[in-house]
Amino acid sequence: MYSNDNIEKIEKSISLNTSYCAEHMGEKCNYFCFNCSKLICSECAIHGSHHEHKVMNVRKAMPLISGNIKEIKIKVESCSKKIRDLLLEEESKKEKIFEDLNNSKNLLREAIKKIIDSIKRKENNLIEMLDSLMNNYINSYKISLSHLGSKYEEAKNFVEAINCFISNNHIVLINRKR
Repeated sequence: MYSNDNIEKIEKSISLNTSYCAEHMGEKCNYFCFNCSKLICSECAIHGSHHEHKVMNVRKAMPLISGNIKEIKIKVESCSKKIRDLLLEEESKKEKIFEDLNNSKNLLREAIKKIIDSIKRKENNLIEMLDSLMNNYINSYKISLSHLGSKYEEAKNFVEAINCFISNNHIVLINRKR
């Protein structure tokens, strides 16, 4: 309705009485239209588009306009302050949200790092268990091979003994036959 520019323009025009009608050349704006909140000439007020509007002589309307303008200016300034405060509050909320998000990211990173560390410890434990099982198997295998080697030697010696026995008995049998 009343912008700061409008307020200043109206006050300046009223005090200087220098505003001229845009529709009726050369006619001074001596009236104020309350419906449109603008200065108009007498032609606009009587015969123009404002003839059915609430219109008053500028000098008589000035105290009313000034009062309204000042009230509106106070309300606008109050609203402006509230908006500024809301903007500051929202900016503060935004900063808090970003701070919370960054904290959450850091907590997530720490949790993931703990999980990865735990997995690495489990991996190392499993590898140690497998190494231990493999060493036990290798040792068991070596013992089995050693045992098999000694049994092989025993069997080889036994075969030699049998061969020797057979050779000796064969000689004895040959000698007996003669």
